[in-house]
Amino acid sequence: MPNRFAWVCAFAAALAVFAPILRADQVSETITAAARHYSRGELNEAASALEYAAQTIRDARSAALLRFLPRPLKGWKATVGAGETVGAPGMGGGSTAARDFTQGQSLVSVSIAADSPALKAAMVMLAKPVFATADGGRLERIAQQPAIVKYDQGSRSGTITLIVGQRFLVTLTGNDVDAEALRGYAHAVDVAGLNAFN
Repeated sequence: MPNRFAWVCAFAAALAVFAPILRADQVSETITAAARHYSRGELNEAASALEYAAQTIRDARSAALLRFLPRPLKGWKATVGAGETVGAPGMGGGSTAARDFTQGQSLVSVSIAADSPALKAAMVMLAKPVFATADGGRLERIAQQPAIVKYDQGSRSGTITLIVGQRFLVTLTGNDVDAEALRGYAHAVDVAGLNAFN
């Protein structure tokens, strides 16, 4: 598994670097085709072409976000395949990357979303602490970023919502996990890289 995980990380990093280059001509050609359709009054075709170009760009951005996800903590394993998603649905058309980590029965899921409608809601909660703490959440700073931490000792489960640079929403969900491990994964997110990412 370690070798396989290292290979996946290397592939994701290479994809993040080369995907925009490999797809640039394809996107440009699609946008040009959309302009031709529009000039001919073929509005459905123009809209479809533009949607395809936009999705291609989002996919490349999602692939790039993978490199900011944490690596497994000591004694943990990272799942591959289904545990890593690019352009996950249900996020309002934004770019998303996610990975799961396991240790025995313990599970931590980490996702990074850009351009997500949920980001605005989280920022409102941070601006009004009464909302964040209404259901047991606590306001903290993790890696110098504002965060909402919810953890139930009885069920050993919880969530951490982290906002990076007011542009990225990082969500961590833990089941059958210690609070320290959940916070450990929050600290392991490449916050500096996200802050520098455009």
